[in-house]
Amino acid sequence: MSKNKFLENIVEKGANKITFEDDYKQKCSLQKSNSALENKIWFGVDKDVNGKIIVARMHLTQAQVRDIIPYLQKFVDTGDI
Repeated sequence: MSKNKFLENIVEKGANKITFEDDYKQKCSLQKSNSALENKIWFGVDKDVNGKIIVARMHLTQAQVRDIIPYLQKFVDTGDI
């Protein structure tokens, strides 16, 4: 069972954002993008263990997330990809 705390909040322009820490204690997030063309999310590391801001989050479309879900689900179920 996960011991991670997922914090939900609203950021600028009303976008939903869920923050959490990865196994290395880096600050991560899953955030609804305010892209006007299609639904997208931002996903990844925001700050490293030293608090340094990292600009490397993925900007994913619904189709991209849909395509990766089976791999994530297999990992949840079996520990493999």
